[in-house]
Amino acid sequence: MVEDLLGAGHKVIATLRNASERSHIFNDLIKSYSDNLTIINLDVTNSTDRVFIGKIIKEKFDSKLDVLINNAGVGFFGALEDISENQVIEQMQVNFFGPTFLIKELLPFLRDSKGRVINITSIMGQYSTPLGSVYSASKYALEGLTEGLCYEMSFHGVSVSSVVPGGHRTNFLKAITWGEESQNSNSVYFPITQAFSAFMQKLAARSKAPRSDAVSKAVVQLVDCVKMPREVIVGKDAWSVVILRRLLPMSFYHGVMSKTYKGMLKE
Repeated sequence: MVEDLLGAGHKVIATLRNASERSHIFNDLIKSYSDNLTIINLDVTNSTDRVFIGKIIKEKFDSKLDVLINNAGVGFFGALEDISENQVIEQMQVNFFGPTFLIKELLPFLRDSKGRVINITSIMGQYSTPLGSVYSASKYALEGLTEGLCYEMSFHGVSVSSVVPGGHRTNFLKAITWGEESQNSNSVYFPITQAFSAFMQKLAARSKAPRSDAVSKAVVQLVDCVKMPREVIVGKDAWSVVILRRLLPMSFYHGVMSKTYKGMLKE
């Protein structure tokens, strides 16, 4: 996303945790776009970091900010009984509270520029799966925030949109965290956890899984378009879910999904 935005001629503030140790991932971009790329440490769950971003924008960029893209995310999966209270809290802190408070911190700049907020959500913010309830809850929350803000900020000329990806070829599946008790063979949910894990590994190994640059290109188009749509769906699987939800009676839709999950997770 950083590379595509720089390539499109934008100045980019790239943020990541532990930036001093990880900034090497931008080495090639720094060589090519040194004047347009600024790298700053940011943990979206840390209020001091969020305030510091605002300070940098004010002091280094003369309070000018045109677009905020929220892309931080973490995934906790497992049966609710197997996920610890701290894991549920962290899931919401990273995926919902962090972006929410960052938007709140930076809205004064975006109001002045009549800028844009782009939230990277997930198709799992519009439907859920067994063992995915906590992750989905965080994305549903971000989707709700995005829709409300879309109307709220229209009075001030700020556009708000969400990019809603389905499954893409990233390291997300490798990076998910299971509930503290999910791998405990004594858990009553252990059999379906094993089946779900195997299914996810199969998804990750798909040769035709779409590449993540589809999401990046969608973001660049939103940044550059004349008027942002409320949301952009990215990926055939995401569109399949959207179409099913829109066309089928809800009771029938739930029946189809329930049968699908039972077949997928049968012991």
